[in-house]
Amino acid sequence: MREGEAEAGSDRIRLKVGNCYIPIDPGNAGIISIGVIYGYAYEGHCYKLPRPKIMCLPVEATDIPADGCGCDCGYSRELGYSVWSLDKLERVIALDLRADDLKTLVLDENLPGNRSPLAYAQTQLLAPQRLRD
Repeated sequence: MREGEAEAGSDRIRLKVGNCYIPIDPGNAGIISIGVIYGYAYEGHCYKLPRPKIMCLPVEATDIPADGCGCDCGYSRELGYSVWSLDKLERVIALDLRADDLKTLVLDENLPGNRSPLAYAQTQLLAPQRLRD
């Protein structure tokens, strides 16, 4: 079984991260395979992503044709790359995984000024109620 593929006779997908396998139950999400996406082809042109993306996809991976894709992108079957053929409106899940120390990933990102505007609580304080005689 290749990494990120569904197990034979099972609905579960196993994602290998280091020495660990993370079981993913796709349920009704329609996930068939998981791939690390390095680039994509659109309207006859190949594009490389600045950072690879991990995506849960609704179709199986296929081999790149023996004659290649027709451009000089560097992706080939001999190097172990595969392709997923999808319509641009297909629903997929993109996972954003980052590895760093806790200070960088949590503390530095949540300092005032670095937070997302949605992270700031919008609360209204009311004056304490005075008892009347």
